[in-house]
Amino acid sequence: MKKLFISTFLFVIFITIIYARSSYTGYTRKNSTVGCNCHGAANPSVIVEITGPNQVQIGKTETFQVSISGGNGSEVCVDIAASVGSLQPYDSNLKLSNNELITNGKKTYGTNGKYVYTFNYTAPNTVGQATLFATGMASKNS
Repeated sequence: MKKLFISTFLFVIFITIIYARSSYTGYTRKNSTVGCNCHGAANPSVIVEITGPNQVQIGKTETFQVSISGGNGSEVCVDIAASVGSLQPYDSNLKLSNNELITNGKKTYGTNGKYVYTFNYTAPNTVGQATLFATGMASKNS
């Protein structure tokens, strides 16, 4: 019985480590202007742009997009966060992890040298300012 418990415990730790290493959650650096440095120094040639409405009514959901272009790689990933409110994936290209949206599997630039992620943002039920954050990466092996 003791061996089974130890084996199960080690298996759970192993799965947790694999999941933590496969996720980019937490790298949007919401409290800093430094940006993501989880994969090395920031590359100013990678362009990350958030588009969508300038205002969202209290408690309402709106659709936004994050586009990634530039850089020296062909594979892209993203991490999207919000200061308040909640985020939801629009489709299977993103997944929710620790209240942030992250890339769901490898994505490759299209023929126009850009990849666009679409997501939904729901405003909180209180009046105030909200900020959306996004960190993008272009890599040869993301």
